[in-house]
Amino acid sequence: MKLSLKNILLPALLVTASEGAYEAFTDNFDGPSLDEAYRQEGLQDAHLGITDGAYFLTDERDGQGTKITRSTGGEIDSFRNEIEFVMEPFRLLGNPGTQSDFKWKMFGPDGFMELVLNSFGKLRLYHNDSEGSSGNITENSDIGIVDGDRIKLIVDYDIDTDKMEVTYQINDDDPVVFHSGGGISGRVGDLITNFVQVEMFKWNNSEVTKGVVAVNYWNLGAIQEPEAPAGPLVLSIGPDGDGLEFTWRSQEGKVYDLVSSTTLETSPATWAPYNDGVNSSYENIAASGSGTNTLSKVGILGSPRLFAIVEKEFQPLLIENFDSLGNLSLPAGWEASDNGEGSQWQVGTPSGVNTEPSAAASGVTCAGINIGGDYTPSADASLTTSVFTVPASGATLSYSQYIDTDFPPQADVGSIVVLSAATNLPLVDGDVALNIEGTSQEWTKESLPLPEAANGQEVRLQFRFVSDNDANVFAGFYVDNVSVVPGT
Repeated sequence: MKLSLKNILLPALLVTASEGAYEAFTDNFDGPSLDEAYRQEGLQDAHLGITDGAYFLTDERDGQGTKITRSTGGEIDSFRNEIEFVMEPFRLLGNPGTQSDFKWKMFGPDGFMELVLNSFGKLRLYHNDSEGSSGNITENSDIGIVDGDRIKLIVDYDIDTDKMEVTYQINDDDPVVFHSGGGISGRVGDLITNFVQVEMFKWNNSEVTKGVVAVNYWNLGAIQEPEAPAGPLVLSIGPDGDGLEFTWRSQEGKVYDLVSSTTLETSPATWAPYNDGVNSSYENIAASGSGTNTLSKVGILGSPRLFAIVEKEFQPLLIENFDSLGNLSLPAGWEASDNGEGSQWQVGTPSGVNTEPSAAASGVTCAGINIGGDYTPSADASLTTSVFTVPASGATLSYSQYIDTDFPPQADVGSIVVLSAATNLPLVDGDVALNIEGTSQEWTKESLPLPEAANGQEVRLQFRFVSDNDANVFAGFYVDNVSVVPGT
């Protein structure tokens, strides 16, 4: 947690390439298709394409590796090559996992280098130089990953010293230096001006689950020293009618508490979130996305009173994409129930049979009614999440949805309700989302605030599907990428 009281300097990383140097690029994979600068290699079916800002790759049994390659060219210079990705499925429930390698490579006239992460969860750094020396600079090392972890790899090369530093980072943990120094025989040289490459490689021909990588960020560029911007005050306070207005700089990926005390005898880090008697508390306030957050008409209780803004890492209250699970396995703490009429919520890979989706919204698996077939007449099936606590300031549910039901006004519908964790009964009359029905023929993203009655409560969400007793049945209700985040 970082406490912001006066000014804060947030260093900015400026990535550029000098004239005549290699071809720098930054790719967030947020377009509808892969940039034409890449070459796709391997089986076309193993290139799963772009979904939700990531490019997905797998590799088939008996395959020769599935690759995306990008030419760099130009002249050698100092550079940073960095990539961020998620492997899921990959490790599965333990060794040897999907029996796959993720390989990140760079090539130049002086040889090539690759970082290889295998499904045992081990990382190694391999170098083959132009003088005939080759081998692992750093041997296989267990870096402690599980499926769904966000992994970042960085190679920083300094042309003046001919040295490199290789680091990895898992989720928001501190970066770890994996190698610092020269190449396999001392010299590094030009390893960048031919091309760079990502490869997914299945090294065993067994029928185990195929590994999948989602690459969500790739950057090649020169690093300049971070510059500290002058920046406005993090927290400014001014009058707003009978109350106060608070303004502060905010960053995406952070949440904020407005805390207060009537004394400086204790550290502001220990102060409680402020409660003005109108809003139950000002905590877990999401970043606005504009770089500045504002709270208006905040009531004043007691005088004198001191205020501070506490900045915290954003933490979803609930997050599940179902991709680390085997078919028919529910996430920990989730429950499925039904009325015994042949329809139930399942986790698995959609088959595209009849009107069923041909794939999950992202990754490989999702949750749905009778995956692999249609729902049945007279169905009543529920999928209930694990318990989470809604902050006093509220929360928002986001999820991907595929719906295919009998045409309205028939009573084949989905719904979402908030349950009390203590009683397993609805917190309010009526559902968060009613009458989820129709024929979407594609996945859609949905977002809706949880009801105010849930604020400050321990709750569960329940996805429910009900059908009438006629014989017109279809794919039903599917969900993926379920998350609940603070704020509304």
